[in-house]
Amino acid sequence: MWLGHVEEFPDYVTQGQTLEDLQENLKDLYQQLTAGISPGERLQVIAYDDRIELIPIRPTKQLRGFLEGLDTTVGREDDRV
Repeated sequence: MWLGHVEEFPDYVTQGQTLEDLQENLKDLYQQLTAGISPGERLQVIAYDDRIELIPIRPTKQLRGFLEGLDTTVGREDDRV
């Protein structure tokens, strides 16, 4: 038996008979708890350390401008071009 929760919502716990079942249940739970994810939307599920990360798969055009205001300057050493 596997138990897990979504890091942003630690009060909501789900379970699965296998790790794959738990991943599917966590995916469903996350979709229910977040307004930004709609039913049927695809997610990338990644096991990371002691948790599972759920990353929505978005079209590239939809991501345009989401890093607006990010400073992209990089300090360079004098001997580099």
